[in-house]
Amino acid sequence: MDWLLIVIIAHFLYAGVFILDRYLLKREFNNVLNYAFWTSVFSIFVLLLAPFGLKFFSIESIIFGLATGLVWFLSVVIFYKALKRGESSRIVPIIGSLIPVFTLILSFVFLDERLAVKELIAFCLLVSGGGILSVAKKGGLIKAFPWTLGAAFIAAIYFVMTKSVFLNQNFISGLIWIRLGAALSALCLLAIPFYRQAIFKKAKKVKIKVAGFFGLARVLGVVASLLIY
Repeated sequence: MDWLLIVIIAHFLYAGVFILDRYLLKREFNNVLNYAFWTSVFSIFVLLLAPFGLKFFSIESIIFGLATGLVWFLSVVIFYKALKRGESSRIVPIIGSLIPVFTLILSFVFLDERLAVKELIAFCLLVSGGGILSVAKKGGLIKAFPWTLGAAFIAAIYFVMTKSVFLNQNFISGLIWIRLGAALSALCLLAIPFYRQAIFKKAKKVKIKVAGFFGLARVLGVVASLLIY
């Protein structure tokens, strides 16, 4: 399958995820950390992939992979904050435009990556599109913009770290440590009594419809992520 078609399918699936997340955050989950917990904790099922290629390269690579998962968890929390405060049709394109900019800068500094002049011009044209479309829409972004900016920056850090992870170990191993790091980060919330009570209290009240939407969003997200990777 052509890589462009794969990317288009992945982003189409992500669009479904963002719409479902927005709906659940506005209608069912008042606490962003509560929603981020359930979104991340199910990442622990990535251990099912262990028989298909998990290898222990070094303690440093494992720690770095887990730390990358922590950064992913932080990016999810901040992204949900932004999504809860603004329209998904505005927030997502702006974040999508800012992530490549931050990634380009971070890759230049930490990975020593460079773009040729033609590539840089094409890059600028591509990333400006989403931003222009979002800004052109009526309405302000004052409430959501700080979270939008933060989500894009943390996500860019995550993508740069992810590339480093996959450069130093195989795909299955890297994916497992990253997702396990995200799940462990979420589980750390249970150490705080306030969040622990809120998390389990909400779990008892979840309706079948809500659970179905949540499960669908997670499945779509997993498929989209695998296509992007």
